[in-house]
Amino acid sequence: MTGVALLCIGNGGLSWVEQRVPSGIAALLVATMVILDWLRPRGTRPGPRVFVGLLLGFAGMTLLVGPANLGGAGRIDLVGTGVLVIASFVWACSSLYSKHRPMPESPLMVVAMQSLAGGAALWIAAMISGEVGNCIWQRFRVARGWR
Repeated sequence: MTGVALLCIGNGGLSWVEQRVPSGIAALLVATMVILDWLRPRGTRPGPRVFVGLLLGFAGMTLLVGPANLGGAGRIDLVGTGVLVIASFVWACSSLYSKHRPMPESPLMVVAMQSLAGGAALWIAAMISGEVGNCIWQRFRVARGWR
């Protein structure tokens, strides 16, 4: 569950969104997910260093994006932004879940299972979206015998 949520929905969604939304906007939206750990029951309030880091990050992104572009001068893809919010939320929730759940005996096995599940889900998503089909399946041919 966490492998699919973290790798496929979180990271895969962010990778897809980066084709449609400027990376500065994506970074600002992803950074706000730090607050979720604070909002959960018995959550941890971010320390002063985290708040300073967030403020410096927002100030830096504002400087990079530029004041003229913050007022809506450029169009932002609403579908991409919606997918980004969902992907960031799923990533934040699943990383909080994996952080606070009981760990099995072998943490290495957990990471391997997460990677396999997330990779398989990303491969299926790439097949459905046509990302993989263009480079592999169009050239794939079954041999009818040896020559």
